Amino acid sequence: MTIYGQGTDLGWYWNKKDYFGDYSLINSFNDITHNYWVFLYKLVRDANVVITRSESEIVTWESESDKISIQAQARWFRAFAYRYLVHLYGDVPIIEKE
Repeated sequence: MTIYGQGTDLGWYWNKKDYFGDYSLINSFNDITHNYWVFLYKLVRDANVVITRSESEIVTWESESDKISIQAQARWFRAFAYRYLVHLYGDVPIIEKE
């Protein structure tokens, strides 16, 4: 279970050892929130790599529709990560380049 789905007074991290009930402790010094930040920005980074490198002349595609599909999927994952980041942290830096 993730903190994203928590709307109650109590929450458990995936290993059921990291209990939290005091939401004032969820800040940038907390391991749980730090790990979400790192994971989600890695997802943004990876999506940006796919989007940028898919335009490279080195990459060959069987069809233009394959390229468009892969780029759309990468943009979806990037948008998903930003949605999650904004929900958890408020305004966050937007990075659109590799």
